[in-house]
Amino acid sequence: MLELLRGFHNLLRWVIVLGGVAAVVLMARGTFARAAWTAREGGVARFFTYGLHLQLLVGLILYAITPLVAAGITAPLSERLLLIEHAVTMLFAVVAAQLGTSLARRAKEDAVKFRRSLIGYAVAMLFILWATPWGKSLIPWVG
Repeated sequence: MLELLRGFHNLLRWVIVLGGVAAVVLMARGTFARAAWTAREGGVARFFTYGLHLQLLVGLILYAITPLVAAGITAPLSERLLLIEHAVTMLFAVVAAQLGTSLARRAKEDAVKFRRSLIGYAVAMLFILWATPWGKSLIPWVG
């Protein structure tokens, strides 16, 4: 079960990264081109934000069943710090993306929607790119 969830978490990472890049590019285009907010922008925003929520849920489940977390104090300090840093930073990413989505939804003008979501998604992507363990296998269940 643990390996299956780790693999899913790993695969979902790529969905999140690609969705985040798409969201940032789309919101930047809308901001700088003064485009109209359409269903496409709303769909990309929801895809990225809901994907992050799913990733958070899977991460929390992994956190609960990972032997390293259960071992707690006996784990090497570097591994404990990595787990804590990853979890906290990714939580910040989810909050930033959700704020971007929620604040954009409340805006009346398209330019404000684009700007708010661009800021939220860009901040979320910075957190994601910083805290993602890129040294792990690109393909789950391999290496």
